[in-house]
Amino acid sequence: MNIIYRSFWLAFLLALAIVAAGCGSGSSPSGPPITGPYSTATLSGNYAFVFSGKDAGGFFGLAGSFQANGAGGLSAGLMDINMGSGISSSVPFTGTYTVLANGQGSAMLTAAAQTFNLRFIVISSRRAMIIRFDNNSSGHGDIEQATAGSTSLASVTGTYTFNLAGIGAAAKPLLTLGAFTADGAGGITAGVQDLSDNGTLATAQAVTGSYTVATEGRGTLTLTTALGVLHFAFYMADQQHLKLVETERSPAQAGETFGGVATLSLSTLGCGPCVFALSGLSAGQAFGGAGILFHSAGTFSHTVGDSNQGGVAGSLNAAVGNITIGNFRGTLTSGASNYVFYPLAGFSPAWLMMQIDPGTMVSGLAYNQPLAGTPHLDLSFAGNYALYFIGMPFTLSTDEVGQVAATNAPSGTVAGHMDMTSAGALNSGLGISGSFTMDKTARGTTGLQTPQGTQNLILFASSGIGPVVFVGTGSNVVAGVFETQQ
Repeated sequence: MNIIYRSFWLAFLLALAIVAAGCGSGSSPSGPPITGPYSTATLSGNYAFVFSGKDAGGFFGLAGSFQANGAGGLSAGLMDINMGSGISSSVPFTGTYTVLANGQGSAMLTAAAQTFNLRFIVISSRRAMIIRFDNNSSGHGDIEQATAGSTSLASVTGTYTFNLAGIGAAAKPLLTLGAFTADGAGGITAGVQDLSDNGTLATAQAVTGSYTVATEGRGTLTLTTALGVLHFAFYMADQQHLKLVETERSPAQAGETFGGVATLSLSTLGCGPCVFALSGLSAGQAFGGAGILFHSAGTFSHTVGDSNQGGVAGSLNAAVGNITIGNFRGTLTSGASNYVFYPLAGFSPAWLMMQIDPGTMVSGLAYNQPLAGTPHLDLSFAGNYALYFIGMPFTLSTDEVGQVAATNAPSGTVAGHMDMTSAGALNSGLGISGSFTMDKTARGTTGLQTPQGTQNLILFASSGIGPVVFVGTGSNVVAGVFETQQ
């Protein structure tokens, strides 16, 4: 996958609280034949993973690693588990998996005490998005191929941006964004974080800590934060991407790190215009939003966008705002809303974002789209896309993964299949159909036929092979991503 988007979308899916609609089971539209270039052999080699969600015991988080043999077998599995029943560290497991021609797959992770069933959609041989597929549970995350040699203390060095989600001390929703500097010798020398604990904010809090790394790629991370001293296990996908799960029950979080930026400059923030997507809870109601942020060299111009709060469609248009910067992070005012953002290294450019207004648990992302909002952008929505509608990790949410084939923009059709969990019920191999239109300003619309009826979505796209993010306009608040399969 293009380096601009590699692993970036987990930030939107795993730890940034996307809200998905409650969907019931039922008859599905007929789907096309399942065809494509993928097979069980697509996944081969060493992989790291993380996923989190909710089951009968409450919030859970898992991180681990395994070796896929390209023929349906998983070996050398190791994982850390944080569940209502307790903490389990360095748990060995084996497993099996299959991959259909369109990239839909299933896997079973078998440990001594428990088995986890997963469904996933392949983005490429390096990445897949996963949902937990056990009765009376939900959960989602990703699988990422591990890079050889990223298993030493010295390989964890430089600036890292992290995102986490889970539950706080009162077992209420908790969101965290932050960044730290690792010295390559086991020390966290500087850092900062922002969090929303059930809508109560703590911003620009100092972070320090320490870490260890073992030869198999498993490590431990200790962060001294506003929440106290937090302990994590992590599994390395590569030098920048660590799959994290907390190893205490209160708070309990899971997430991932990305390459960050320690020293910001208004002239180098880039990401302008930026296509963005936000989701979570606002004033206790489900919230989703997407749009375009216009700024140049740190000077705010305006935003245009669409929102949905509690099933009521609204606007994210704002003509006034401001941008400021500090170490690791910046702040953005757009109309009456305030956000913190953390630029990411190795992208073109991209930010992780979180709203910092009281009573909100809203977070998301922004990625550079220099021609968005102009009449010259040659957008396309054509080819095969992985899709995921991902629910909040601290609720028994609806999670969906699947694949659609789209005809060429500016208008056309989509058709495909998906697997879905809804309020703990399992639905497999469901058909998808629909039509769409896409204009030249990065905005489009689609009516997506799913088992529960039509989901009307507003799309914000990028050029080339970039992803398409969306927000729903109906009574069920949905947000998610169509990402080009590679």
